[in-house]
Amino acid sequence: MLKGSVNAFREATLQVNLRGVNDLTVELVVDTGFTGYLTLTSDQIVALGCSRIGRSRVMLADGSEEIFTLFAVIANWDGLPRTVEAYEMTSPPLLGMTMMYGHHLHIHIVDGGEALLT
Repeated sequence: MLKGSVNAFREATLQVNLRGVNDLTVELVVDTGFTGYLTLTSDQIVALGCSRIGRSRVMLADGSEEIFTLFAVIANWDGLPRTVEAYEMTSPPLLGMTMMYGHHLHIHIVDGGEALLT
């Protein structure tokens, strides 16, 4: 189970422990419109020491398409290491639907409300 909260922007966030060459705990914004695993900023990718695995074309919410670099990152997921793809983006880090697939997402949508992924 992952625990998080609803922030001042009314975004549900969850903290995930990630590993590359180094370890880092990242607060990710839950994005049900993002079908990938997760996104990270350049600074987070550098801090983790992630391995680049390629590039991918992505359709954004406004309908435009861009090409982003993909990195391999290990997430501590349900107490087990899970290797996933992370897109390098400039936006706040996102947690996508592929990463959450098979889980239940519960959000109490009030300032500071609890977000749980079970």
